Amino acid sequence: MKRLGARRSAPTFDNPYAVPGRWWKVGLHMHTTNSDGHQPAERVIATYKKLGYDAIAITDHNFVTRVPAHRGRPVLIPAAEISGPPDILHLGATGAGKTDLGGKGIQTTIDRINEADGVAVVAHPAWSGLVDKDLLEAGGYVGIELWNQVAQDLNGTGRSVEIWDHLLAAGLRVWGFADDDAHFGWQGKPGTAWLWVKAASPDPAAILGGLRRGSFHSTFGPRILDLRVGGGKIVVRTSPAVRSHLISSGIGSGGLQFAGGRPRTTWTWDIMKDQLNVTVYARIEVLDASGRTAWSNPLFVEDNGIRFW
Repeated sequence: MKRLGARRSAPTFDNPYAVPGRWWKVGLHMHTTNSDGHQPAERVIATYKKLGYDAIAITDHNFVTRVPAHRGRPVLIPAAEISGPPDILHLGATGAGKTDLGGKGIQTTIDRINEADGVAVVAHPAWSGLVDKDLLEAGGYVGIELWNQVAQDLNGTGRSVEIWDHLLAAGLRVWGFADDDAHFGWQGKPGTAWLWVKAASPDPAAILGGLRRGSFHSTFGPRILDLRVGGGKIVVRTSPAVRSHLISSGIGSGGLQFAGGRPRTTWTWDIMKDQLNVTVYARIEVLDASGRTAWSNPLFVEDNGIRFW
């Protein structure tokens, strides 16, 4: 494992926050009456428009919902949730109506999504009862839902952040997604978790490209507005927050910072000076005064320093 604390020179990096484009508010998991949702697609679209979303993916179970008459924002990304167990989000689906890509086991489903040129994201791992071994043995998925609001509402299993950290510590390059999984009933309220994706436009191809690159952060409140690495330091600019944490497989509580008397918007970790034991990867969590969290995607430690994968 590479330990940045022992380095004598500043790390080099590739930073998706520096890529051309702007930030788009995106929701990637929701349901309509075409599966187990409680509202028709047109009402779902109107709700997310009022919430300021730039793009959404309607992920009905084994069904690609299309609304040909819809124009403008939010842009619709064709998608479906392929039923398992476990369930896999198929983002960038082709066709319309019923889809049957589910296989016998997680790998077959992921392979079929990739063969269809889609983006595979493992939905609500903790709610599905997945353990590290299940996901370490699988491959070809872009990421996992680190937060799923409907699973949290149903039985408190919406958080899969610890599973994500275990995968990252093992060397897997997987991104973390936060989704509301809105069904428009009492559970999974719309607008409770989303992504900010950096891309040239909110069109499906651009957003899917940003998802593949990891050029996004997940949140149900605060924002990570900028992240820079240089001179042995990681500097993050956020919306007002009361706590921020640099998390790595070997860092423990050393990366935790508190705002003090009032919220802060800039956070700096001097990895080399403070000898922070960053191994394999590093990521940022931000907490605001209301207890809401934002998660950056990980930076990976390599021979030549830290870089976004």
